[in-house]
Parts: sequence; C-alpha cells; structure tokens
Amino acid sequence: MPNLFAYIVLLLWPLVVWTLFQKLPPGRALIWAVLSGYMWLPPVANFDPPVLPPFDKNTLTVLSCWLAAWGVTGVRAGLIPKDLTGRLLALLYLFWPVVTVFANSEPVPRGRFEPIPGMSYPDLPSMIFEQFYALMLLGLARQLLTRREDLTALLQALMVAGLVYSLPMLVEVVLSPQLNTWIYGFFQHDFGQMMRQGGFRPIVFMPHGLWVALFAASALWAALALTRHASDRERPFLMGCTLWLMIVLILCKSLGVLIFSALLFPAIWLLSPRMQLRIALVLVVVALCYPVFRSSAAFPADWLIETAARIEPERALSLEFRLVNETILLDRAGLQPLTGWGGYGRNMTFSVWDGRVESVTDGRWIIMLGMFGWPGFLAEFGLLALPVLRAALRKTTDAWPVFTALALILAVNIFDLLPNATLTTLTWLIAGALWAGVPASEEESQKIRDPFQREKRTLI
Repeated sequence: MPNLFAYIVLLLWPLVVWTLFQKLPPGRALIWAVLSGYMWLPPVANFDPPVLPPFDKNTLTVLSCWLAAWGVTGVRAGLIPKDLTGRLLALLYLFWPVVTVFANSEPVPRGRFEPIPGMSYPDLPSMIFEQFYALMLLGLARQLLTRREDLTALLQALMVAGLVYSLPMLVEVVLSPQLNTWIYGFFQHDFGQMMRQGGFRPIVFMPHGLWVALFAASALWAALALTRHASDRERPFLMGCTLWLMIVLILCKSLGVLIFSALLFPAIWLLSPRMQLRIALVLVVVALCYPVFRSSAAFPADWLIETAARIEPERALSLEFRLVNETILLDRAGLQPLTGWGGYGRNMTFSVWDGRVESVTDGRWIIMLGMFGWPGFLAEFGLLALPVLRAALRKTTDAWPVFTALALILAVNIFDLLPNATLTTLTWLIAGALWAGVPASEEESQKIRDPFQREKRTLI
C-alpha cells in the first residue's frame, strides 16, 4: 500500500511539469517531463475517481504536459494526425472500445462461481480515456519535437537519464530492490522475480525489472549513436558513457535485452542510416505479423524452447510458460476476434475448481487482441509502427542519423511488446517525435524547423 508521501508526490507533479515548461523550451520540457515522471514517480499508486480511469504517474504526466503546453506556450496539440492512414488508425484506436463495450454486455459464466460482469455504458469513459491519453502524448510529441535538434535532444536526454538512473540501479543490485519500499512504502511486484543468477536485478520505480532493463538498453543505444556521430573532442567522453551503460545493462540480467543489444551494436556503429531504417522496418513488420504467424500450426514453439534450453535452462522454462499461456489466450481471443472481450479480465480463462484466473498475459499484443480484437491490436501497433514504416519506405536518400537511431530504439520496443507489455509513455514519445518522417531535403527540413514560427493551430 503506498504511503502518504507517494500521493503527495503525485499531487505536486503537475506543478513540477508546469515549471519545466516555464523554464525550458517546449520540446525539452516535454522530453524531461515524460522521462522524469517515468523514472521517479511511484508506480501502481493512483487516484481512482468514479467513471474515469485511475490517475497514475503516466496519465498525470501526460495530462500535465498537455495543460502546460497550452497554458505556457499556447500550443494545443491535437489527438488526430493529419495524414489519412494516421487519422484512420487514431479514430479506430480511440472509438473501437465503444464497439467492444456494446458487444460485451452479457456476463461471462464461471461454472458455479459468480460470473464476470458484462460491460455497460459507465465503462465507456474509462476505456476511451485510456486511449485518449496515449493519443494526447503522441500529439504533443508530433507538435513539439519536429526539428532535427529536438531528435538529438531526445537521444541526449535518453543517455543522460540512463546515466543518472544507473546510480539507484546499482544500489539495488548490491542491496536488493528496496528503493520503492523505502521511499514510497510498498514493493510494486513479486520480489522473487527480481532475484536472478544468485543476486538481484534492479526495479527502482518502474513496474518490473524488464522495464528497467529496456530503459537501460535504450540509454545505451542512444549513447552509442551519439558516440558514432560525435566530434573527435566529444567522442572519448561519450565512449566512456557507452561503456558504463553497457556494464549497467549487464547487471540488469535480462537475456532478451542483452541479445537485442548484441544485434544492434554493429547496426548502430557500422551501418548506414538507410540500412538501419531497413532493420527497423523488419522488426516492426515482424511485430505486426506475429499474431497471424503465432496462430498458425507452422509456429516453431518446440524449436524455440529447445534453443532457449541450450542457452539457459531457466529461460527455456519461462519461454515455455509464456508460449503455453499465449496459446490459451489466443484460443480465448478467437471466440470474439472482431470485438474482443473488454475489461474486468473477461479475456482471461478461469479455473473450474476455484474460479481463479489460470492464464497469464505477458505480451502487449495478446492483451490488445483479447480485449479489443484485431481492430484494437492493429490500431495500437499501427500507430506505433507507422512512423518507421513511412520513413523506411520513402525513396529519399537523406536520412538523419539521429532519426534512424531513434527508429531502431522504437522498433525494438515494438518488437519487445510481443513477449512483454513494456508499452510506456517513452514509447509514445519517441513514436510522436518520429511521426513527421525524414524530410526529403534540407529545404523541407527548414520549413518545419520551428513550429512556433508557424501559425499556431490545433492538428486535426
């Protein structure tokens, strides 16, 4: 149970965000507000008003940024993109929960136990607002992070944030994951999952150690990209930052993220921006097609488990557990593939013996597929993947190195949504920053150089 200090911090956070927008340029303020809220605010703790979704550290940060951007700079970032594909995906993402609610009014029976309740009109605001906040942050990033300098600032902020966060991470590696308990009065997950290889992996103020590992990896990839394109005077310092972040990532003890890093290192350091975009394209296409492939009989589940067992037997057991649960949840989602099952855990399966939930949802894709059906999955993953898809498929030869580095980071995060539910405010921030794509020429780049010199208007 969170202590009083956790709720005080949440209450005061909008004032901190407002101050950031007063002291910093709008793009920098948005970057640091999102990063700081994600890094330091208490997880799980929230204010839960009736009808509306809970106000936790993510929703409070996004709402505070939107209000501060409007109140301080006069910029009202719209929810709906201007291009046709983005507009359709955003409208589908925002309003498909209405269809889901109307299609799930009947309770779900659980044998002799009390049924799972059906969905009704009061559930609509809560479900729609969950999508609303994501689109709000996407719109803010689209409006405020349009310049090449903004993308560079985002990469630099990722690196600096990783360096700063490495200190509490090391504290938890040595002393055990206790910072959230010491400061906010509770532990946010299963402590046993933070024990690995005879020691501990850090969780700090994030939902799980996997979130921390992906964050540390993103900081490392950002540092590597900055090192490659730095001047001779700056490169030694940045190389030292990269080596330090590499050590920190190893201490996170996450095999999947380490494999990603081993694959991305040569891509970021050696390949051209155009080739990096192609790799990002492959990753997002695989993520979009995975549910179809996973549903087919050709999916090599046994081979994957055997391969993992040769690397680390413990990881093979974890992978097998995930795949078994994916199969169960896919069968459940297949009963309502268009509308999904909605909330209240209706997308889960339950034990006939005690009525408890017997399936585990790990990947974000299976959560969206089970709750909102194929349209809901395609809308969310499509919105995240669209900036990478558009940039990779453009015929221009001009690709910003900072853009391609961020595209790789976003693509890996999208790919990681297959085994995990690591969709965060940082994911939406990067997607929004990449939304404009790569300018075809320096002349086009200058046209979007400063959004505040153009006519201020709402993007609709």
